Amino acid sequence: MLSLFAGPVKGEDPFEIHLVKDIVDYCADPVLIAQGFTITGNPNIKGMKISFSDVYMSGEDQLVYTGKLTQSQPTPGTLELTGSTDKKDYEEALNTIQYVNSKSNPTLGTRKITISLNDVDYLPATEHFYRFVSLPGISWSGAQADAKSDSRMYYGLRGYLTTITSEVENVFINKKTKGVGWIGASDSLSEGKWRWVTGPEGLEDDGLGLRFWNGTGIQAKRDPVNFGLIPGAYQNWDSETPEPNDSNGEDYAHITIYPDSPSKSYKWNDFSNQGSSDVNSPFYPLGYLIEFGGYPGEPALKLSATLDLKVNTLNVKTEAIGAICEGEQITLNQSDDSSIPATYLWSSSDPSLTLSSTSSSNPVATPKKTTIYTLNVSRGGCSKTAEFKVPVIPDPNVRFSIDSQTCYGYNLDVAYTGDPVAPTSKYTWIFGGDTIASGTGLSKVLIPLGLNNLPASRSLTLIVDHEGCSNQKTISGILVKPELSPWKVTNSELCLYDTFEFSIPAFNQSLKYNWNFGDGATKSGNAVTHKYDQPGKYDIQLIATNSDNCSNTARIKEMVFAMPVPSAKFSMDRSIVSNAEPTVIFSNSSVGGDNYEWDFGDGGTSSEINPSHNYIGTGFHKVLLAVSNQYNCSDTISTKVMVEFSHIFAPTAFSPNSPDEKDREFKLFAEGILDQGYHLTILSRWNDLVFEVNGEIKGWDGKMKNGKWAPTGTYLWVLNFTDFLDRKHQQSGSVTLVY
Repeated sequence: MLSLFAGPVKGEDPFEIHLVKDIVDYCADPVLIAQGFTITGNPNIKGMKISFSDVYMSGEDQLVYTGKLTQSQPTPGTLELTGSTDKKDYEEALNTIQYVNSKSNPTLGTRKITISLNDVDYLPATEHFYRFVSLPGISWSGAQADAKSDSRMYYGLRGYLTTITSEVENVFINKKTKGVGWIGASDSLSEGKWRWVTGPEGLEDDGLGLRFWNGTGIQAKRDPVNFGLIPGAYQNWDSETPEPNDSNGEDYAHITIYPDSPSKSYKWNDFSNQGSSDVNSPFYPLGYLIEFGGYPGEPALKLSATLDLKVNTLNVKTEAIGAICEGEQITLNQSDDSSIPATYLWSSSDPSLTLSSTSSSNPVATPKKTTIYTLNVSRGGCSKTAEFKVPVIPDPNVRFSIDSQTCYGYNLDVAYTGDPVAPTSKYTWIFGGDTIASGTGLSKVLIPLGLNNLPASRSLTLIVDHEGCSNQKTISGILVKPELSPWKVTNSELCLYDTFEFSIPAFNQSLKYNWNFGDGATKSGNAVTHKYDQPGKYDIQLIATNSDNCSNTARIKEMVFAMPVPSAKFSMDRSIVSNAEPTVIFSNSSVGGDNYEWDFGDGGTSSEINPSHNYIGTGFHKVLLAVSNQYNCSDTISTKVMVEFSHIFAPTAFSPNSPDEKDREFKLFAEGILDQGYHLTILSRWNDLVFEVNGEIKGWDGKMKNGKWAPTGTYLWVLNFTDFLDRKHQQSGSVTLVY
């Protein structure tokens, strides 16, 4: 039994609070937190407060009261009761208050719930009492004096401006702060040396106070080694400004509140003793925070009772478990991720147990038959027992057989030979990874092996599903004739002696391919070529053989046609003619041709069977005969004809002023005459040399050697020249010059 006594102060009667239990377990259902609660003595009760003084889970933790007293929730996690001064009313009320957690899966752990009078807040971590005193506009020094006055004493405990020396205390005080309020920190004794100068901390360091900060916020940012937090101390200055900044002699600390900026609120700021006089300023003081407890010599009174509420909820999965198949695993219950461990003990109706663990929260079970597993679990003062029934469906026995020595073709008859199963059982036949057949009533099937590219395993699997449970059997290494992928020839009709190209576009690298071209010739490979030396239509055969020496054969009748090719041949009545008699007669002796195209080599052509041709130019000319047949197959043959030079046909007159440019000079030239060896002389009738050219082919323009025009008349000419066959010639004659 926990008894808390407070001695009389200024007429206040002594009283005691009695709690039957200071530890309460919450398992799942609402629990009374102060069952058996009594108050002895005659306190001056104006109201009582029940609050979460440490660890409050918002959205989960609730205190529920349904009695006649007036209830309110001034802050989250706090229930305040008023409306009576009779302690019996409060005893009755406290005995009915329940703790309820609104979540089905609560946050586990210990919450501390404090019961006290409603005029102060008690923090178990410090065993001190706190309150916000509302005095708008009060100065720091005024707040300090008011806090330690006799009028503020609480059951023998003297008050003082709050000192905050830990994170726990700071969080607790923030919840109690109702406006901008002074706290007991100052650097008025020595600028930048901040101390707690009130309460028990103010007695330290020979009465100078507990020092916790050195310098300004700017100095701390620039030189954190020499400025800032004193080792082992605590601070919560506003670091954005940064504070403290000693702006205009600010020597006293308060807690700020910014309604529009919650993240910046509840930070410490230094300000002048008076604070801001502007009621709209965020630095206008609304009061101060007072703390009770800790002075030497004060009575060790505990004016509050605190109990530990241990949330030890046990979550056990209660849903029915569906049937599983023989050999399958199933996880029982669910994992327990709480940092507060629970004790688990599993047992089973199956002596072999078949559990991965008998002491874990969620063991893995592998029952061979239907089994009931029993769980006994406890955490703190909470315990629960549950049963987990796991129905197990036996797996079917699957059997079928394959002859291991037979190379199967495109179809394989196979049948299930296992134990009888229900007509609704499902059969699934898989060959090489492809599902061939699946459904009920398929105990016998025809497997189309040729529809698959053979996998390396060449396996056949039968899966039998009975009431949702299945078993299977696989036979590997089945000998199967290889599939013949589609094959093609690039051109199925080609002229004789042309190259046919055969290929398998989607060939299997593991297969060996052999070709038979129908004329006795064979080749191996996935892409081959072949030429025929006899015209005709040929059957092509392809044989594919796998590594098991199983083969498959396909044959395409008259797949290719080697079309006949004509034979070109002709003769000439002569192969050498002169430019004086240039006619050549051709005799065509080709075989198998239907069309004939002649090219005589000098630009002349003909499509006659036996043409003749008159050559104009001298020199060698290549005669080409192209013969084609009805299949557009052709043959060609060629030979040379030489047209030799005979003589030059000289003009008999010319006129330098002729309107036709070609008649303005006397020029002796013919095709086949070379510059080298060309020598032309023009003589008068008196045998005088009028014009001469040597080593180049050039005509006479009518001028004499002295550059004057020769007189009209007849002139003799003599020409020596060499033809393209390096034969020498001489011609002479006369020409008349006219104007």
